Amino acid sequence: MRLEVRARDKSHTLNKSTLQAVEKMFGKLDKFMPDNGLVEVRMEHLNNKHKGKTHYVHATATIPGEPSTFHIEVISDDFRSAADRAHEKLSKKLSRRHAKQIRRPRGESRKQSFVASFVNRFRRS
Repeated sequence: MRLEVRARDKSHTLNKSTLQAVEKMFGKLDKFMPDNGLVEVRMEHLNNKHKGKTHYVHATATIPGEPSTFHIEVISDDFRSAADRAHEKLSKKLSRRHAKQIRRPRGESRKQSFVASFVNRFRRS
């Protein structure tokens, strides 16, 4: 899995500790992603006229062979809490997809064994 973290704010710079924390946090998604998957994390500092200064995190997970990408957007008071919430949401989406991929391969042999066990249950009685 490749991980790209981008800070797109010209007036503010991210601390190295914040970048390392984000890389460590999103690096844990490796168990749900194939080797050639890509996770992009974009972090911006926004000035909202109603909320004041806010921090915006947008995470995108791209899996080759999937028809769509997974997008997460979070706005919070600081980058660490926004990144943490984005990681939770993205890991929940990817784990749900991973569980579906594991359950998906249901061939004819499984259907035949289910039908056979169902028929045998009624033959006994």
